[in-house]
Amino acid sequence: MTSQSPEPADAPAPHSDNARLLANRDFILLLAGQTVSNLGDIVFDITLTLWIAVNIAAGQTWAPMAVSGALLAASLPVLVAGPIAGVFVDRWNRRNTMLLMDAVRAILVALLLIADAGRLPARAQIAAIYAVVFLVSVCSQFFSPARVATIVDIVDEPLRAQAASTSQLLSSVALIVGPAAAAPLFFRLGVRWALILNALSFAFSWTAIFVVRPRKSPCGTNPATTSSLAGEFRDGLRFFAGNSVLRTMLIASVIVMLGGGAFNALGIFFLTENLHATPELFGIVSTTFGAGMLAGSILAAVVAPRWGLTRVFSSATVSVGALILVLARLRSFPPALVTLFLLGAVIPALQVTLGPLMLKVTPRDFIGRVVSVISPVTSAAEMLSMLLAGTLASTVLRNLHARAFGITFGPYDTILTVTGFLALAAGFYSMVTLKQPPSHPATGTQKI
Repeated sequence: MTSQSPEPADAPAPHSDNARLLANRDFILLLAGQTVSNLGDIVFDITLTLWIAVNIAAGQTWAPMAVSGALLAASLPVLVAGPIAGVFVDRWNRRNTMLLMDAVRAILVALLLIADAGRLPARAQIAAIYAVVFLVSVCSQFFSPARVATIVDIVDEPLRAQAASTSQLLSSVALIVGPAAAAPLFFRLGVRWALILNALSFAFSWTAIFVVRPRKSPCGTNPATTSSLAGEFRDGLRFFAGNSVLRTMLIASVIVMLGGGAFNALGIFFLTENLHATPELFGIVSTTFGAGMLAGSILAAVVAPRWGLTRVFSSATVSVGALILVLARLRSFPPALVTLFLLGAVIPALQVTLGPLMLKVTPRDFIGRVVSVISPVTSAAEMLSMLLAGTLASTVLRNLHARAFGITFGPYDTILTVTGFLALAAGFYSMVTLKQPPSHPATGTQKI
């Protein structure tokens, strides 16, 4: 690996517009690879949920725990590999790191075809799914911070919020197209075609990244400046602990993820039990949510520069909590779709603001380590939520049918209600504590 000394502050960038961003060849290539890979991941995730809930564990009382287990397998590597991955990403060639991770992920997903073709017993199929999901997630812990750091190398600071909005817009399109294709693909053609598509999506991403040529050397910290990996990791923790903006973002994200993981684990069961819909409509739920995200991505790009990143983040978090509380009380499919559309429209405000805000207060040579602090902690919160939700829904809350103040509570809506209050708490917390932070010296004076 090549090394590089810390870079000087970026020079002020000239006035930017859509044409300038879209003329950035390397950004467009990286964006195209990300979009296709996201589409494959969405089809893959929905397929795994349906594969376990509808086929492997159909009619079993442990079905919610089995679905939660797949989600946990995807989250656990964030704790195991995430913290140290950021140190390596700050040292390594980031483009080569992304290429290697895409190649390995394509091979792993293709290997999962054996579990389908071999007609393995239920336990063996679930074990194979968990193993592949775990290893793919390990690769993602290296890929994601490398991609974030590469954005710094190929996109000027004044354009990064716009780049985040464009990325979120295309991710929302993938959320519309992916679920719409995933459920019909699964029920008509089986699981194998979803697996093939996801493997091919990683191959496409690899090809796009292969022709990216960052303007700057893609390595971060000079290894000579620190004595060991442990020393670099401690440097990252000290920087994170001393930054009030990063601390507040982390605390709010943890509170949100304590609730968000529960919805991911129990969504299909809430659909069938509370909304009285069939599993075939699971794809429509995700498509509606994606349509809301598409609209929200456009709106967030307009609102964030006017309101400021911190205000938009806090307001959106409160809105997420309120909408989840509404969703928990619904008992029919059509109004739930409307609520999910609105929920999807709010989520992009969080995603569009967090990335640019993090990059604005983080020096380039610490990006990998900062990402690798946030991801493991928030993942731990999500894992705890998924584990508790799946376990409670399968055990002590399984036969819950309570009534209080004229409101009926079952297992799934009770858990969703708790998640809504958690999100509300996170929003009000960030409103109180998240102040307007100063820009990092290497950045401009954009309102945050």
